[in-house]
Amino acid sequence: TLREIVFVDPIYADRRPRICVSIDGIQAMHKTISTLTRKVDNLVETLQRCRGAYYKELSMLREQLYQQALVLRDGGPAQTGVAATLYDPSAFISQTESEVDLEVKKKTETLSAKLRGLETENLRLKKRVAILSIEVTHIENQLATRGQKM
Repeated sequence: TLREIVFVDPIYADRRPRICVSIDGIQAMHKTISTLTRKVDNLVETLQRCRGAYYKELSMLREQLYQQALVLRDGGPAQTGVAATLYDPSAFISQTESEVDLEVKKKTETLSAKLRGLETENLRLKKRVAILSIEVTHIENQLATRGQKM
């Protein structure tokens, strides 16, 4: 007989259906939620920085247009504007993208190492099978010659 203690959340004690999940499952879900929350926070921060840089560049360009319009209205020569590049998309590559790339590389290395180990084990087992096949053939031949002698 298997006995376990089951904890029921009193807030939802009357709700159905219920499900029992191991502590390991709950901890894995908690870890995943924490990781995803961190990634969302990083993306929100990246989005805010991206919006800020874009807004600054847009404001600077509007100011340059306004100044240009004033100069042209007063009859002055057209000015060549100062480059107003504050928004650089490459500066806002999400950290999660690089995290994913790093994780893929780690997993690939791990799996490659496992594959090499399994290939080595497979080769060892093939050699062992070949040796055992030779031994079985030898034993069968011995039994066959003994059977002929009798």
